[in-house]
Amino acid sequence: MAFFTWLFMNYHDRPEVIALEDEEHVQEFLDRNKHVLWPSAKEEADKWSNLRLEHRIANDVTVEMNVTQAGDNVADIGAALTARTLDVGLHGMRVTSTESLSAGCELALTVIKDADTGKRYCLNGELRWVAPLEDGYLMGIKIDETAEFSSWQTDFGREFVTPVLAGKN
Repeated sequence: MAFFTWLFMNYHDRPEVIALEDEEHVQEFLDRNKHVLWPSAKEEADKWSNLRLEHRIANDVTVEMNVTQAGDNVADIGAALTARTLDVGLHGMRVTSTESLSAGCELALTVIKDADTGKRYCLNGELRWVAPLEDGYLMGIKIDETAEFSSWQTDFGREFVTPVLAGKN
């Protein structure tokens, strides 16, 4: 009975849980619906991608990513790839790429705001999650507050927020 109550308290919005009639059917429910308690990688990534302290602003800029440290996957050290942002925030961004890296990697990031003027931001971050897409990968990056962060922080409103609000990005 305690598990039945817990299931409804925590997953009451799932149709599979709503259809569960009583505690006598819990084992049958678990056998048929493992995805409810053990979500897919995409469901897990979606859940964590929305836990942020600040809003993200839609932006489409180039990000060069170089792995400086890789937790369990030593083969990723030194790997480099180019990605495009979907949105950016002061402390994070979502990017897409045709290639992937392992979650947990420490990254040297170069955000190229304007290739013509050479406007770039050199940052450090951590690849927090990776989710497969039909034609590539979606990745969430947490930006670290290192020495280079101050210029990013100073310019963020002018370079990333104002153009979007003015309809120029």
